[in-house]
Amino acid sequence: MTAGARLPELIGGIYNSVLRPENWAEVLAGIQRELGAISSYLLIHGTHPNDRNLSILVERNVDAGMRRLYDEHYIKLNPLLPHLASAGSGEVYSCRHLVTQPEYLKSDFYREWAEPQEWFDYAGVTIVRRNYSSAAIGFTAAKQGYIFSDTSLRVLDTLAPHLVRAWEIQDLIEQEKQSRHDLASLVEAVRCGIVIVDSEARVVEANPAAEEALARNSGMAVWNRVLGAGRTTTALHAAIRIACGRNGPPRGATVAVKRGPGRRSLAVYVLPLADPAGRLIAALRPARAAVLIVDPERPAIGPLDSFATVYQLTDAEWQVLQHLAGGASPGEIARTLGVGVATVRTHLHRLFDKTGTRRQAELVALLLGSLPPVRMR
Repeated sequence: MTAGARLPELIGGIYNSVLRPENWAEVLAGIQRELGAISSYLLIHGTHPNDRNLSILVERNVDAGMRRLYDEHYIKLNPLLPHLASAGSGEVYSCRHLVTQPEYLKSDFYREWAEPQEWFDYAGVTIVRRNYSSAAIGFTAAKQGYIFSDTSLRVLDTLAPHLVRAWEIQDLIEQEKQSRHDLASLVEAVRCGIVIVDSEARVVEANPAAEEALARNSGMAVWNRVLGAGRTTTALHAAIRIACGRNGPPRGATVAVKRGPGRRSLAVYVLPLADPAGRLIAALRPARAAVLIVDPERPAIGPLDSFATVYQLTDAEWQVLQHLAGGASPGEIARTLGVGVATVRTHLHRLFDKTGTRRQAELVALLLGSLPPVRMR
């Protein structure tokens, strides 16, 4: 097979690795064979000339013992690293581009570490260069006197823009995954129930607070994957269709879900979830809506100790505040705690001083407005 004949296959493999990062090892193997190299790496290194940090993500045909010696000692002697640190994205290089041959052959790095492995030449491509680090692929050639030919370097020149573009795409995908993970972690921590549904009210996702509420069947439940609300189901499904744009432009709606005698109604907020403009696949995907379930009998507030920490409350002040937030009067708090009303009022005055409030209602309002509506882990 002529030099470069496998380039289309290699380019296809590079882009396949975007969705399957584990395939980078196979890509390196293919390029290694095309160049006639003996070993290959996908690595990240610092961009400062004195930065000797190096992380090998993928490697092929590298002796573990020699690699350990390199990490422990010879990385400091590598005459190529300062030059690699300044290479830009897509730049192709080999030893003869970085140092003179006599300089390289006389170095302790070559004589003590590279030559015993018959590693005579090195070629590589910087895939991406950032402020503090770069990613690159590198290849070594065996046997003294063998250097990577101009033909081999042209192969790397052809592959370089595809390597750069594939890495950029993979980086964007990883950023999107990280953003989704961060958002999902936050949604899971929210104490308010959140359910994602399609236009037919079929449940797509639910956070732990929603799963707990639905499991209690406290006014709402799921039957055959469809979200329902007892006698309010028809109104709920109508609100979901509106939020999904089934009856005109998507818009939010509020539904009060009634729950039997002596129970307060659930406040259910249905919000549209619009796809970002410009996504080609959005038109093929069913519209979705977010259903927020707020139970007034189970306030969606975080633990009081976070408020106590911010305002440096004592244990006694914290206990009084908890009961006050629950609607108890000073007399009721005194009976519950087994102390006098005067003691409770003393704690209240200290609470007013520490929080800058003057009245019990103002204190409770500050408390409810300050607590994070998330589960503190």
